[in-house]
Amino acid sequence: MSKFLTLFSLFIISLNAQTITANNLTDEEINFIKTKKINVAYTDNWAPLSFKENNKAKGLGFDFWEFIVKANGIKYKTEIKKNFNNALNSIKNKKDDIIITTSKTLEREKYSIFSDVYYSAPIGIATKENVNFITDIIEIKNKKIGVGKNHTAHTLLKEKYPYLTFVFIDNLIDGLNKLSNNEIYAIAEIMPVLSHNINKFGFTNLKISGSTNVNFALQMMVRDDYKPLVSIINKTLSNISLEEKNKIYTKWANIKYVEPFDYSILWKFFLPLFIVIIIILYKNSQLLKYQKKLNETKNELENSLNNFISLVDLTIEGILIVQNSKIVFTNNEMLKMFNLKPKDIESLKLNDLFLNYNRETIQRIVNRNESKTYELIGVKSSKETFPCIVKSKKSTFKNLESYIISIVDISEIKEKESILINQSKLASMGEMIGNIAHQWRQPLSIISTFASGLKLQKEFGQLDDITLTKSLDSINETTQFLSQTIDDFQDFLKKDKKKNEFVLYSNIEKVLNILESSFKIHEITIIENVDKNNTINTYENELKQVILNILNNSKDALKNITNSKRYIQINTLNCDNIIYIEVIDNGGGIAKNILNRVFEPYFTTKHKTQGTGLGLYMTHKIITQSIGGEIYIENCEYTFENKKFDKCTKVSIKIKNS
Repeated sequence: MSKFLTLFSLFIISLNAQTITANNLTDEEINFIKTKKINVAYTDNWAPLSFKENNKAKGLGFDFWEFIVKANGIKYKTEIKKNFNNALNSIKNKKDDIIITTSKTLEREKYSIFSDVYYSAPIGIATKENVNFITDIIEIKNKKIGVGKNHTAHTLLKEKYPYLTFVFIDNLIDGLNKLSNNEIYAIAEIMPVLSHNINKFGFTNLKISGSTNVNFALQMMVRDDYKPLVSIINKTLSNISLEEKNKIYTKWANIKYVEPFDYSILWKFFLPLFIVIIIILYKNSQLLKYQKKLNETKNELENSLNNFISLVDLTIEGILIVQNSKIVFTNNEMLKMFNLKPKDIESLKLNDLFLNYNRETIQRIVNRNESKTYELIGVKSSKETFPCIVKSKKSTFKNLESYIISIVDISEIKEKESILINQSKLASMGEMIGNIAHQWRQPLSIISTFASGLKLQKEFGQLDDITLTKSLDSINETTQFLSQTIDDFQDFLKKDKKKNEFVLYSNIEKVLNILESSFKIHEITIIENVDKNNTINTYENELKQVILNILNNSKDALKNITNSKRYIQINTLNCDNIIYIEVIDNGGGIAKNILNRVFEPYFTTKHKTQGTGLGLYMTHKIITQSIGGEIYIENCEYTFENKKFDKCTKVSIKIKNS
């Protein structure tokens, strides 16, 4: 009996020793642990990855560090730093030894070494609540984006998107306050960090509006002369069980992992009792080990799938996965968007989600596997329809060829666009009515003069048949002119139903007729270099509105010119079945600091009583979206009637004549 107790005591001692030997540490690494006390530098404002609670370091990163510490018997102390730059400098100057929560960059590799990745998360974008979902990072170009100075997120984003405008913030809370107060447009940070701090500090007017498509790989950063420490960390990370990972991820990041059965419990506690049986059943034991590896591989695959599903459910896009024309997966946003229940998916087909005339289109989108987005009409379970944009990508799901389809509801965007279109139309109508009033003054004066003259001649008995006929003919011609003006105005108000072929010169002339009196009043000379035979196939009235808006802008610019003659020149060209239209004026050009903003809605350089800021916005929208062409505006030098002007504005339109 005493021999058995002695053996059992030795077994317990050996179990304690496994904290080091289980990780296959070398003599150098074991000696490093025994002789070194590690100084950990950290900042306490990066929850839930790194923060302080009750004067103790907390967070996802520190749970992994605690596991490594306990597994190897490492001695350490923590040093809180004012900001992340101070933490980096402490590693660089070797005053501290390790930063638990960071990532590798080229600059940091000059003075430190890094562990393997133990957690990865996407870098998200937070904005005000009223900002639409950001589908493409180009949408926030020229916007102020808050990032921490020298933080990994800044480095990664700067490398991938060098054209973005970054504003440095002291810390995340400072940045969220600036975002809430409209001092910056957005903040870029790891999604779990953004979500945690927005909720924790009650920023109800903020939200996560999109992803940067850049992943943040979390690693431990070690001073470059502590290579044994990095080796110890990596060995421990490679041996950490899925059970421990599940415990840490679920605690801090809400990432679910499937728990595998830990067979190591069997031999840790029952080895002394079953050593004889293990020897006898050696072959069977080898089979069990092989089966264990298969189970772990299976669980890791399921774990990856669960992570994918969790991430997809965080997006504000509707996501569905199609295999052989059958829907096999949808996220929560997709169900909400179409008013569906999970059980409805089993009998639902992809075509059921869109209007009849969209069904061939959606199948074509799936088959093409393009990155291009398409605008379609979705149908909810209640038969209510809504506009949406759709994109498809070929992928693999559960080991089968699949298509991932992304759908975004753009009802709110369409409503805003409709309001802008109506406002622009009303503004154009107001300007046209003013132009018509100018044109009608002279004809009405002519009619009044002839009528008064006839009356006087009649009273004095001087009215003869020839005079009467000439006067009535003049009144009739003038009346026809007024009638034609009304027809042109009604033409402008008509909404184009479909494209038709028409003479471009005639279209331009109708606009010039409406503006003729206004140009005369402001002494503006119109120079036409227009081919009278060119035809174009597009929306006639929409093109009229475009030309009217551009000419009105030129007229408004020219009204302020006092020291030279005022010119507007219109050029057209048909080359390789592409129609080019140019409108150039010598109105002084556009300031460089606002040249790239002239197509924004509500942007105007005029006094608020004179401009709505919608003319050029609607012009850009009609050309690019409705007509399907291109439009540019630039400052230039130009020669009018053999005289050169260095401050001119040129608007160029390019339309494919199909």
